[in-house]
Amino acid sequence: GFFQDALAKSPDFALAHAGLAIFYSQICRYVTRDEHCEKARAAAAEALALDDTLAEAHTAMATVHLAADYDWEVAAKEHARAVELNPGSSLARGERGMFLVWGGSFEKGITELLRATELDPFDFGVNLRLGLSLIYARRYEEAMAHVETMRDLFPGDPIPERLLASCRVRRGIDLDEAIATMEKLGYLGVNIVTAYVAAGRRDEALAMLEDWKAEWKENPKRAYAAAVGYAALGDRERAIAWLERTHDVMPTDLFIVNSDSEFDFLRSDPRFRDIVGRVGLPGGELESLIGGVAPAIGEDPGGES
Repeated sequence: GFFQDALAKSPDFALAHAGLAIFYSQICRYVTRDEHCEKARAAAAEALALDDTLAEAHTAMATVHLAADYDWEVAAKEHARAVELNPGSSLARGERGMFLVWGGSFEKGITELLRATELDPFDFGVNLRLGLSLIYARRYEEAMAHVETMRDLFPGDPIPERLLASCRVRRGIDLDEAIATMEKLGYLGVNIVTAYVAAGRRDEALAMLEDWKAEWKENPKRAYAAAVGYAALGDRERAIAWLERTHDVMPTDLFIVNSDSEFDFLRSDPRFRDIVGRVGLPGGELESLIGGVAPAIGEDPGGES
């Protein structure tokens, strides 16, 4: 790849090490812990050894500490350092914003994501994270407005349509239209069962869950989807059981569990709190770890613009 080619010519090229670290860290976050996490850690460490002012390397290291070590405190410090070093980086702000949302700090996380979209309006990943974060924060009308912006920015892309359908399901409106959109797009992911349940189509929800239960060993993402589905059905025992399986096969999927409204009725269950604790998800103490949100470009840190 590009970064390996650059390093073959110049092994001390710190930015190439950082780029490689970002590449591996993105894979590390969305798969079960494997060699990608350690490759990301090694590349980020090399980049920082060469130049510890590279925001990209700190962002990658934050992801590794989170996804591989479940160390939210160190990850918080690395994310903050990345934004401090380069407040104009949409990558640093976007990654920190999603981290904050996962930790339950919705306002600060969404503020970072909004600034990231201002810095790079055409960054699809940042726009997607902002839309998801608004949904997790239960700010559905704002999420739908943002989806309309995404439609304009990325015409023809199906993901904004999926987000819009998800917003409708969470608000309990236009459910048949939302389901039709998901089915048309072939989106048979986590939100389709929630949609079937909300629309009173319980048999279809149960049939979909049976399909996922047959697939989860080959497709570990189905474990969390099944947990969400059973939570939507109000089935406490099966929801807990599938969260346990998620922890076993795809623990990073649990980072959002504290923010997902489907699990609100489980939050007082000691088994739920135990699962959450195993991936280090913080409670209110995250606020004491993260400090404030870095000022926007050109904004006075004291608050005067």
